[in-house]
Amino acid sequence: MEIKLSESELQFLADKYGSSGPKFEFTASDQFTVFHPKATINCEIIGFTKRLIMIHYKLGFFKNLFFSWFVDLVIPGVSFNKKENVITIDPFHFLPEKERIATEDFSIQEFSVEPGLLLIRIDIMATQNSLNEYQPS
Repeated sequence: MEIKLSESELQFLADKYGSSGPKFEFTASDQFTVFHPKATINCEIIGFTKRLIMIHYKLGFFKNLFFSWFVDLVIPGVSFNKKENVITIDPFHFLPEKERIATEDFSIQEFSVEPGLLLIRIDIMATQNSLNEYQPS
């Protein structure tokens, strides 16, 4: 399954479901900027696994120092490594419980940002049971 979101579609989702109204701009391949009312954050996708997306964020020196010392964000499905300025996101965690259980076998095959477009390709992971059931002839 392939999900493609334009900047305007992603902005619509952020406005509808977000509380602080961040704005997004896709600046280059795997790079984007988040304009939050309190900071402008340059971000870069540095990798992904079957279930997680890792994003490196860049704040100015003083904002990063302030964030590291005084801000303790606890968001289920998101972990912050303030020492390395990396955010790890489990996108499946944000689904309602019923859908989260239904997507346990889903894996991220591709996650990328290009100017104007966010692309997510999801596939179903083969389970050990399905591997045992397949018998080539």
